[in-house]
Amino acid sequence: KYLSSPHYIRDRLLLCLVLRQNPIWREKNSKHYVSYEDMPRVGPEGAEFYPTMCQGWIVITTPGTSQAITEAAQVVRFFWIDDVWVSGLIAQHLKIQHQVIVITR
Repeated sequence: KYLSSPHYIRDRLLLCLVLRQNPIWREKNSKHYVSYEDMPRVGPEGAEFYPTMCQGWIVITTPGTSQAITEAAQVVRFFWIDDVWVSGLIAQHLKIQHQVIVITR
């Protein structure tokens, strides 16, 4: 089903467990604290979220998508949380729509 999807055909496939509206931690005592210098305000205080991204333990993509991500990494500002940077900020820059993977046992 994914091989015939427009995302696969256009080499813009990120198939993963998708995280939406994951809050940005602004509490300074949290190990996940993110300063406004690292990530400028992206919404009203208390309602800031990272861009849609993949939960990092599994991501399926195409060679063309990987190449586009690699090239975009040269221009998209680095962010220390790799899931946010690669499958969030870079994917957003490339206008990639995340595809939800369904894991069954």
